[in-house]
Amino acid sequence: MDEIDVLNETELPQTRRQVRSGSYEARIGPQPPGFPVETFRANLKAALMEDTELTGLGKGPEDEEEHHASVIGVAVDGPIATDPEIVYRVRMEFGDGKIDHRRIREIISDNVRAELRLLAMAG
Repeated sequence: MDEIDVLNETELPQTRRQVRSGSYEARIGPQPPGFPVETFRANLKAALMEDTELTGLGKGPEDEEEHHASVIGVAVDGPIATDPEIVYRVRMEFGDGKIDHRRIREIISDNVRAELRLLAMAG
């Protein structure tokens, strides 16, 4: 029997990963006419996907009681125009573990503020 036969006959443990979704609102205050809503959406998504605090969630020993779920995916929908705010819906998919929604909202808020500052400096 060669190595391929051994691999074919070896049963692999069935791992089942639970994926859960979370939805969060990113509200920004009134913006001047001509505010680049689509550019902001794309920049916010990119910033969240690269955020080291967000991508660092779930890294560490999984046997800890407080193990945070890792972020598997990020999407930013929007904008939803409400008077006087603009609202973006941030959707995230999480793996196994606990989800600290307060912490996730803080990370999103920090990224929203940073992106607004960048737009203000560029404009």
